[in-house]
Amino acid sequence: MRPLAVLALAVLALAAPAPAARAQETPKQEAPKQETPAQETPAPAPVPEKFELSLEAGGGVMTASRTIPENLAGAKDLTRIAALLGSASLAETLAAPGPYTLFAPTDRAFDGAPKEVARLLGEAAFDPQTPQAARRIAAYHVAPGRLTAQKLYEAVKAGGGEARLRTLDGEELSVRWTGVRLELVDARGARARVITSDAIQKNGVIHVIDAALSPKS
Repeated sequence: MRPLAVLALAVLALAAPAPAARAQETPKQEAPKQETPAQETPAPAPVPEKFELSLEAGGGVMTASRTIPENLAGAKDLTRIAALLGSASLAETLAAPGPYTLFAPTDRAFDGAPKEVARLLGEAAFDPQTPQAARRIAAYHVAPGRLTAQKLYEAVKAGGGEARLRTLDGEELSVRWTGVRLELVDARGARARVITSDAIQKNGVIHVIDAALSPKS
């Protein structure tokens, strides 16, 4: 080989880049695992030996194993109707097997009663010397039988939009369906809406209403 060609090959060999060294792989360091604090599982509620149907109504919890007066005693928003029934000597009646349906106005509902009824409620109804006035008003809020909302609705439907109930007072109440809820119309034409229905009692049912009912006389 000619000296010039040998020299050229040597120059090319020197100019060629050296093979790249393999990059040393740095081992990946895993992030330390953060321990999630153990969450305490809430203890299950104790299961009663016997299931009892209950409902929040009138500011208290009513259970189906208690009578109407017993459930009224624990309802903080129904103290006035409870007192009215007591002064009218109807508490004992409503503790009997019955069954009975009580339309129970809230305490606030009595504030909107007609003046003459309010007077009776405020004076005569709680005066032991005049139990008859108390009994008439109290008895007008009670109907014989266990009249659930479904039964009342079916009676209204069968009556073409209105049903009439005979109360313990002897006078009648009208029941209507507003499209949303049941409504009562008393002997004076005043209306009361059922705001909580079907509080089942041992001896009947309670429907909480938003107005006091008034008999005709």
